[in-house]
Amino acid sequence: MRILYGLSAAALVTLGGVGTAGANLPLQVGAYQAENRSVRVAALNNRLCVQFFALGTIVTASINRSPDRLGIYSIHRMNQVLVQPDVRSLLIGPPHELVAYMRVENVPPGVNLFMQECLTSRRDYLNQTNAVGSLEFVPGPADLYSDRILED
Repeated sequence: MRILYGLSAAALVTLGGVGTAGANLPLQVGAYQAENRSVRVAALNNRLCVQFFALGTIVTASINRSPDRLGIYSIHRMNQVLVQPDVRSLLIGPPHELVAYMRVENVPPGVNLFMQECLTSRRDYLNQTNAVGSLEFVPGPADLYSDRILED
């Protein structure tokens, strides 16, 4: 499902049923899915990262920890943003063409090597790689993908 609109306050209020109060919700760590694409949001200490899986490609990037006043988080070194309208969905994409991802429950904890690199890096992080077969996952702290809401 694509939601086509700019990220103005008026658009957030009128389109997609997203109110400005809902747009100020902190990011919910976990896994989300939209059609044949999936996304994971993870946190470690004060670090946020996102990982996209689509068509044999894995993109891992750090997230700007401080959202703007509308609750819009930017993804470092990409022209994409994240908005958490409610705890079950996440809007992701370029500001003019957001895609709605729905939360996937019961995803086992753990991170792959790229997500681990992103979470432990002190700099803006961006890595894109082609994936063939399965990607090895490293067991990690359970709170990386917990159901809690991150506090700013």
